[in-house]
Amino acid sequence: MQATFRAVADTGLLVSFATELDPAAHAAVLGLDRALAAAPPEGLQETVPALVNLMVVFDPLITDAATLQAQIEPMLAALDPTP
Repeated sequence: MQATFRAVADTGLLVSFATELDPAAHAAVLGLDRALAAAPPEGLQETVPALVNLMVVFDPLITDAATLQAQIEPMLAALDPTP
């Protein structure tokens, strides 16, 4: 599933999978949340899953949104697309 990334202030990265409720998008949110929990990138502080978005909170002294996005993109490619 295609994701969009949006920096949120200097400590967050919002990963969005849809603009409206969608079971496949929610499955992608949960899958990415599990993937980040299993292999957290350096600087990751917290993830906050929602219905179609995942907020990724990080320490800006350790990483930034662009670096985190580059680390998350391969995880997205490995997600199971089944909701």
